[in-house]
Amino acid sequence: MADPQSNRLYTYDYAPGLARYTSAPGEAHGWFVACVDACSYGRMGLHSALKHPPFMEGGKRVVGVSSLDEALQMTWPYALDNQIVRCLVVRLPSLTREALIALLQLSEVMPYAAERYHQVVVLSPFDVAGVQPLLTAMGMANVRIVDARLSLPALCSAVLATPEEWMAERGGMSHELTEHERSVLRQTLQFRSVPQQARTRQVSVKTVYSQRFSALMKLGAQDIRSLLTLLAPTKKE
Repeated sequence: MADPQSNRLYTYDYAPGLARYTSAPGEAHGWFVACVDACSYGRMGLHSALKHPPFMEGGKRVVGVSSLDEALQMTWPYALDNQIVRCLVVRLPSLTREALIALLQLSEVMPYAAERYHQVVVLSPFDVAGVQPLLTAMGMANVRIVDARLSLPALCSAVLATPEEWMAERGGMSHELTEHERSVLRQTLQFRSVPQQARTRQVSVKTVYSQRFSALMKLGAQDIRSLLTLLAPTKKE
């Protein structure tokens, strides 16, 4: 077992009966849940919460990984099995800048995630009402936002609702970010300068500035500093 204090890939695999479980024709006979969390302790907690929910019928496999790329790779063997409900769970970091980077990275891989998962759920330490418009603008209106502070039973119910039962709330943003706008914004949040981005893409600095400005306007922010204030901590009850 890996050291829980390290940040290496930490995979949990509890799949009693997944391959052996039989069901009526047309019914799902199992679950595959990939939990993405950069923190080893966070992955352990998600696995513990999701591995034995009482309402979750059939076989199941719950894995914890540290990145979206790892989650997509681990899900590929199940991608063509229509009897397994596949769910991607992404926990946002508590730091605003890192959370925004994680959301932009998720938006970039969504075309691939949509092929592999029936549903994608984001666990947010920030106010859910504030995150939903950001997801809509990033082209992820169908991604479910769940308050990360929910009790364990409520968290499991929210994350593991069947695709038929689950429908994401849609925000009011009318314009989605383009591929380049997402990339420019993410790299800016990762402290990559506009001239560096322009050289890498072999475009003018003016083009990069224009795309960054357009992205910020779509998200309702005047600059990067105001963007960081859009994610507010979840209000304590």
